[in-house]
Amino acid sequence: MISQMQCLQLTTSPRVILQDATDKLVVNCTYDTGSDSSLTSLTSLTVSHLSNLSSFQYQVLGSVDSFTGVTTSQENLTSAGLIDNTGQSYLTLTWNNPLTITQGDYKCDAIGLNSAGQPLTLSLTVNVTDVSSEIDHLKAEIVQLRNTIGYLETQFQTLFRNTSSFVSTWSERINGAQKTLFETSEIYNGSQYYLYKDSPSLIPLVAEATCQIYGGHLAELQTSDEYDYIISFIENFSWVRFLLVGGSQYGEAGNWVYPHSNESLQYFRWAEAFPFYNMAHDCLILWDVYNWNMTNQLCTMDQSQWPIYYLCEVEI
Repeated sequence: MISQMQCLQLTTSPRVILQDATDKLVVNCTYDTGSDSSLTSLTSLTVSHLSNLSSFQYQVLGSVDSFTGVTTSQENLTSAGLIDNTGQSYLTLTWNNPLTITQGDYKCDAIGLNSAGQPLTLSLTVNVTDVSSEIDHLKAEIVQLRNTIGYLETQFQTLFRNTSSFVSTWSERINGAQKTLFETSEIYNGSQYYLYKDSPSLIPLVAEATCQIYGGHLAELQTSDEYDYIISFIENFSWVRFLLVGGSQYGEAGNWVYPHSNESLQYFRWAEAFPFYNMAHDCLILWDVYNWNMTNQLCTMDQSQWPIYYLCEVEI
C-alpha cells in the first residue's frame, strides 16, 4: 500500500498479512529534497507503529538521521537508511520473522527545519491489516457447515435405514403374497409367468390390475415358441381348465389388441369354430378341451363349474 504527499512517500509490502504465515513485511519511507519548499532541511526520518487504536500512542521502530545514522528499537528487524539533503532520503525496515509481524498503522515522520529555521515535521500513515480475524470468521462458518453436514448425514443415514427397512418389509410382503397367490414359471426369453391359484369370479380388469401390482401384465402370446412354453407350464396344474391371457377386441369385432401395450395381436392359434365375431365375446381364453388353443368367451360366463384362471407375464 502507498501513502504519499508531494515530497514524502510511505509504502508497505504486503498491505494485508496473514498472522503467523506472512514471512516478510517491508515498510519504506522516502523523502525527495526540493519537492516541498516548506521543509528546507531534513534532519531525520522516523517510522513508528500504532497497534492499539484506543491508546493513540505510536511506538518508534526505527529512525535515520544525519548524525548517528540508522537506529532501531527492535532486534527482530533489519534496517537501512540515508539522509541526503541534495537528493532522496529513505528509511527501510524489514521483518523476516512471521511471528513478529503485526497489523496496525505505520507512520513516517520527516523531521527538519523550515525556511525560517523553525522545527517542522511532515507525517504520513499507512494501515496494514491482518486477515486472521476474517479467517477466524471463516473457520467458524466452516465448523458450522461441517456440523450441519454431519447432522444432515445422520438424518440421511436414518432416512436410508428407515427406507431400506420399509422396502425390505414391503418386498417380503409382496414376495409372500406372490407365493401365496401364484404358481411361478422358470424364466423364458426374459420373462417369467405367474399362474393365479385362486378361482374367484373372474373380472378381466381386476386380473390385469393384479398382474400390474407384481410388475407385470396379462401374458401376451406373441410367438409359437412362447405359446408352447406356456402350455407346457400350465399343464403341470391339473386344476386349470380355462386360462385368461392378454387380448381383447378394440373398436370392432375381430380387431384384437393387447391391453397392456395396446399393440395388435400378431399371433393367433384359434380353436376349431373360433373366433366368434362379436364384441361380447371379448375374453381371450385358452381351453384344455381344444388342446389349449384360443377361444373368445363372454367375460361374464358362468364360472361356477369351470373357474377361469389367468396368467401374468413379468419381464425380468
